[in-house]
Amino acid sequence: HGAAPAKKDDGHGAAPAKAADAHGADSHGGGHGAPAPKAATPEELAKAAQAKAGLFPLGEEAIVANPTGDTRFVVVKVTLVSVGQADISEAITTNMDRLRDAVTGFLADQTMDAIQKRGFRSQMGAQLALAFNRILGPGTVREVIFPQFVVQ
Repeated sequence: HGAAPAKKDDGHGAAPAKAADAHGADSHGGGHGAPAPKAATPEELAKAAQAKAGLFPLGEEAIVANPTGDTRFVVVKVTLVSVGQADISEAITTNMDRLRDAVTGFLADQTMDAIQKRGFRSQMGAQLALAFNRILGPGTVREVIFPQFVVQ
């Protein structure tokens, strides 16, 4: 019989002189023994997409406020739109209580009649953008939107 058949190239190139060169501690770090990167959850992917678009929800939970002189409540979720799609998530986290307080304070000063008038949400958004820029710094928030706004 002739010579042994040539070994097929398995994509790893020539066999290394010692195992540490291929997959051990001295390797480049991404070999076969490395754990697979953790897959992002749908929530994490959505949050990343929102941040990339400059959209930053003001917490996961809705804000509940009781307008002046009324037994009903307003339940609202607030999203800040940053200027130039800047990442303001850290500033929001740091100032979360102050930002949420601005929302509840604004709503507590309103009457239910005012809240139910046409154009109230856009007026509220403009007023809160001013308040949020006082808290986060001038030119931080471009717009405030309300993905949820319910009177109960």
